[in-house]
Amino acid sequence: MRTAGRQPPQRTWSTLAITSKTGIPSTVSRPCENCTRLIRSLREWPYRGRVGREDGTRELLFPPLPYIAVYRVEEQSIEVLRIYHAAQARP
Repeated sequence: MRTAGRQPPQRTWSTLAITSKTGIPSTVSRPCENCTRLIRSLREWPYRGRVGREDGTRELLFPPLPYIAVYRVEEQSIEVLRIYHAAQARP
């Protein structure tokens, strides 16, 4: 999705997403390094996640881990809204 001469969108984290991220158990911290790498990759491929449940959002999966990052793509930024456990009740 890179266009010549355009900077990739900047990634930001909502306060709720940061709280969600810190709530991931330490037993999954090593596999979650892959989660962080995948979220960083959104700068280059912002539409790599599936269309989200809520309008205007997308969801990035982290197989085999049961976590889902919900994010929004804006013209100049990508905002990670929240990270859910797959078993968690969601809107």
